[in-house]
Amino acid sequence: METCQKQNDSRTVFQVTERLTKTPCSSVKAVKDRNGYLLLDDTEILNRWKEYCASLYAETPESQAELDESAWTVGKEPTPVLEEVEKALKLMKAGKAPGPDELPVEILKLGEDTVTKALQSDRV
Repeated sequence: METCQKQNDSRTVFQVTERLTKTPCSSVKAVKDRNGYLLLDDTEILNRWKEYCASLYAETPESQAELDESAWTVGKEPTPVLEEVEKALKLMKAGKAPGPDELPVEILKLGEDTVTKALQSDRV
């Protein structure tokens, strides 16, 4: 290791240091069943994981009711407040590519209050 340091071979120094300092940790195979009893057998552990995953993704009447209510409805976003529009315009950097409306930021900033109010209204 010292010879590698003298030769500026940092890669080998790092590999040797890592190999010497890493302590192998033994893997612990222990899972609890539904009742809290410890399972140590591989097949029992595997079966418990299957059971757990099946219960995790099982459809219950409560979960189905939650999905039916409002999860899939697409509503209109609320109109932004005038201050939010002003702040967004101030934070926009000049010289950037325009968006799908093909209006550069510089033109929007030149419009001041008129543009800000137009962007804030529902008509846009």
